Amino acid sequence: MPELCLPAAHADRVYRILSTNLPRYARVRVFGSRATARGLKPHSDLNLLIGSPHELPLAAIAELREAFAESNPPFSVDLLKRCDVSAAFLSRNNHNEGPRRATSLGNPHHCSAKRGS
Repeated sequence: MPELCLPAAHADRVYRILSTNLPRYARVRVFGSRATARGLKPHSDLNLLIGSPHELPLAAIAELREAFAESNPPFSVDLLKRCDVSAAFLSRNNHNEGPRRATSLGNPHHCSAKRGS
């Protein structure tokens, strides 16, 4: 499972929220300082890119945002749908090297199962 630049308790909560609120076919990538640890501060936001071979209902994203808000993390969570971002953004954030490297969380259902949740 990929490493998140988060304390274990927060990472577990993120995986739980994702696996509870996203369909099994969704894929999640983390980008920014929580993926690279560059410029990371305790209050740095968590940037998540949600991808899916099927259209994700707006309600699913709204419920995901609400679940993160209700969990009251000590950082903000930014959610982006892959279909809503430009090709240039994807190109900058999908490299495995450099300051904008992204970390794939893959299918959060699979990750939570591996964690024993």
